[in-house]
Amino acid sequence: MNKELQDSDYVSLDAAIALKSIGFNLPTHTHYYVRNGKVMVSVFSSPKTWNDCEKVHDRPILQKAVEWLRETRNVSLRVSLLLLSGKWFFDYLDLVDGSYFDSDDHYETYNEALNAGICEICEYIKLDGRH
Repeated sequence: MNKELQDSDYVSLDAAIALKSIGFNLPTHTHYYVRNGKVMVSVFSSPKTWNDCEKVHDRPILQKAVEWLRETRNVSLRVSLLLLSGKWFFDYLDLVDGSYFDSDDHYETYNEALNAGICEICEYIKLDGRH
């Protein structure tokens, strides 16, 4: 595990659940797991260590999740800064048919916008049978 990475460099639990719902299956070094109703992060990669866990979700680095969405599911996510407000927003492009979607929401950080975009793209993919 890269010691320079921070928690904010990884997908949020919501994004991890959303990615899992559309088949994200790349190996990851860390995972979210639920034990006794409490969410924790694990660096264990062996399912044997999760016997008493309720749920386990892969926890990829944000950039790897964005690459996977683009390369595997054909949807490209972009995050931009609104200069006047200093807030971040996302938009995404369906690489199959060229459809473009723009978020109306604004976020305090770049990574918050990335996580929100990942979640929204996952919902879009679940509703669209072509991906």
